[in-house]
Amino acid sequence: MSIIDSHEIRLGGRANIEHLEGDKLELGHDYTLGLTVNCHEISNKDNQNGTDQRIYKFSLNGGIVISKDWGKTIMKAKGKGSPSQKMRNALRFIHDDKKIEGDFDDWYKQKISYIISKLEEII
Repeated sequence: MSIIDSHEIRLGGRANIEHLEGDKLELGHDYTLGLTVNCHEISNKDNQNGTDQRIYKFSLNGGIVISKDWGKTIMKAKGKGSPSQKMRNALRFIHDDKKIEGDFDDWYKQKISYIISKLEEII
């Protein structure tokens, strides 16, 4: 078994800007982002020296708050994606978190069919 000598985070997703407090995003400034994300994959990459790099892949799963100048919130953005994409991300999180055996796509189709059959009870 290799030793994990480094960790890497990869982020994916897009967001639409909802609100801008007078300021605008500019080149050359530092910004603090508050994100809601879903970790959908963890993998190891062999460094060819007896160590591995652990890679965590995240997808945007909610809103973003953008701050500038020591915490002044200047912008809020909403995660892009349809409600069905958000449902798929939530189900992927459950599948991965509970370490459910088998192909995610097959499990996803089964769960969506079940949810649809129970919509009247849910609503």
